[in-house]
Amino acid sequence: MINQQQTERLDRTFTVPESDTFAGSFLLPIDTVRASKFLAFDSTGAPIAAVGTTPTTTPVSAFMVPVLAAVDAAAVRTLLATPDILEVQAFS
Repeated sequence: MINQQQTERLDRTFTVPESDTFAGSFLLPIDTVRASKFLAFDSTGAPIAAVGTTPTTTPVSAFMVPVLAAVDAAAVRTLLATPDILEVQAFS
């Protein structure tokens, strides 16, 4: 019974392959540091708490950083050079 419970708990954890060469710590930042942030990994593979809006800690590609930083939908459309959704006509 205890073995089954431990197995179930371990099955719900993050694991790192034995072949992983990262020698640092996989400890998460404390709760006050990671509150309202995303789990991300720095350039060494260590876990960090990221706000998701800076090029060095963003959990998205560099391409999307300006899109996420845009103040409104019009700014996003300008960045992506796409027409306003209301101007697009349906094809029949």
